[in-house]
Amino acid sequence: MNVAIIGGIGSFGLFYAKLFMKQGFNVFLNDVDESACKKFCESSKCSFFSLDEISKMDIVIVSVPNSVASKVISDIISKLGDNTLLIDFCSVKSIVIPTLKKIKNKTIEIVSVHPMHGPRVSSIENYPIIYIPVVKGKKFEVIKDLFKKENANLIMSDLEEHDKILSLVQGLTHYSGFITAKTIKDLGINLKKAQNFSSPNFELLLSNISRIILQNPQMYSQIQTENPYNEQMRKLFSKNTLILEEKAKQGPK
Repeated sequence: MNVAIIGGIGSFGLFYAKLFMKQGFNVFLNDVDESACKKFCESSKCSFFSLDEISKMDIVIVSVPNSVASKVISDIISKLGDNTLLIDFCSVKSIVIPTLKKIKNKTIEIVSVHPMHGPRVSSIENYPIIYIPVVKGKKFEVIKDLFKKENANLIMSDLEEHDKILSLVQGLTHYSGFITAKTIKDLGINLKKAQNFSSPNFELLLSNISRIILQNPQMYSQIQTENPYNEQMRKLFSKNTLILEEKAKQGPK
C-alpha cells in the first residue's frame, strides 16, 4: 500500500515515514524543501513524489503547520485518486475540519488525526492517538491496525471536544510553562545554584519547562493563537492569578 506524506521531512513527517516503513508500507515523501526531501529519500527506503503523482497514492497524510494545512488540502483535492484515504495531523481541528467537510468527492475517505506525542519519542506505545472521522471508509481500519500493533491508545473524538480539551492539555500547559520560565528569568537567581537547593517538585518543574522551551516555537505560537478556546483559558489563568495574589497580600488567616 502506497503512503504519501506531505511535509515528509519535517520532524513529525520523518517520524511517521519511518514508522510506516517499519510496518512494510511503500512510503513516498514530498516537502516544500524539495532538494532536501530528494536527498533524504536517496539515502533511505522511501521515495520522493511530486504532487502531480498523488493520484497513485492509497493514503495521503498532510503533516504541515496548522496555518497552511487548509491551503495544502485545497490544492491537492482535485488530484487525489478515487478511494484515497486523506489524513491530516493538525493539532487544532477547528482550522482544518471545515475545509475537509467541503470536499465533494464522495469516494475519498477522510479522517482528521492528532497524535499526542512529539517527534523525539522512540515509539508511540501508550500515547493517545486522537482521530475524528469525517468520511468513513475501510482504509482507516488499516491505519488503526498499525496504531494498535504499536500499542498506541486510540481515541475517537469530534472537533469541539478535541479543541476544548486541548486548550487544557496543550494550551494551559504551554502557557503556564512560558510564564513560569519568564518569571524564573526575571528573578535573576542563578539556576545552577538553585538546583543545589532543589526539591523533587522543583526538578520536575524544570524538566517540564525545558521540554516546552526546547520545542518548536512556531508550533507553540500557532497552537496558542489558533485554538479558539485558548483565549478563555488565558483569561481564566490571569483572573485566578490575580485572585491568588490578593489572597497572598491579605496574609494568613
